[in-house]
Amino acid sequence: MHTAISIKKTDQIMKYAVFVLGLLAASYVNAQDHLKDFSLKRSLKQDGLHLQFMVLDADKKGVRHHQPSKFYYWTKAQHVRATQGASSGLLLHGLFEAFYPDKQLAQKGSYKKGLKHGTWKYWHEDGTFQRVEKWSHGELSGKQLFYDEQGHLSRTEWIRGTIKKRVQTDSIIHWKAFDRKTIILLDSNGRKTEVQHFKNGVLHGVQKTFADGKVESKQRYKNGELIEKESKKDEEVTSTSEATNEEKEPGKLKQLWQNIFKKDKKEKTKQEKETKEEKKGLFNRKKKEEGEEG
Repeated sequence: MHTAISIKKTDQIMKYAVFVLGLLAASYVNAQDHLKDFSLKRSLKQDGLHLQFMVLDADKKGVRHHQPSKFYYWTKAQHVRATQGASSGLLLHGLFEAFYPDKQLAQKGSYKKGLKHGTWKYWHEDGTFQRVEKWSHGELSGKQLFYDEQGHLSRTEWIRGTIKKRVQTDSIIHWKAFDRKTIILLDSNGRKTEVQHFKNGVLHGVQKTFADGKVESKQRYKNGELIEKESKKDEEVTSTSEATNEEKEPGKLKQLWQNIFKKDKKEKTKQEKETKEEKKGLFNRKKKEEGEEG
């Protein structure tokens, strides 16, 4: 009986020891992770802001080929640099925060191997929003928000590749590929007052002005030069002229159809007469043949 009790106690002690060792191992791993995170964390002052950020772990793969169109953020000698298509230091990777001297947040976002990625937020010194950006691997992409000094939303932009759209209270601007841009001016009710098309920075294509939401005039430009102008009055004159022509046209068409009908009627009468004569000749010939046989 004493032996059984001893074995039971020994088992309990072993389980407890295993549990304690497990806790110690987990604590060691967590401590190592915290130490590693601490070693990757950086803090410095630059341009009047206090920056806190993480850098890429040396054990992780860095950037083998830098993309020429993108800016890479890296740190060296207690400074954060941004270089297009290259880097020469520790790449920023993970959470980034910047603070004003009074500890107020100025910027907050994240990096992925030196490139801005995800949502980035910017604040004025009084804590009101300045702007909110969406980044995807070093490129602005998606909905961008801009605020005035009071923190009120002043404009919105959508970016997708080379296509960009900006919406404000008084205008809408579209940027397209090949240096094309369209500006739509709006009145206080949100109705169009003017539509302008640009190519390479100069007017190109049909330009329109509106009154009460309706087209008032049109101007056609080619590479900045006016080649055609049309107002509402011109459209009314053109439409009146077209209507007059349309009124004259039915008379001509009617006469034409009458001539065709008369011609068809004459030909039909002639054909009927010829058919009748053929039938009469055939009847007389048949009657004559019957008489000869009798």
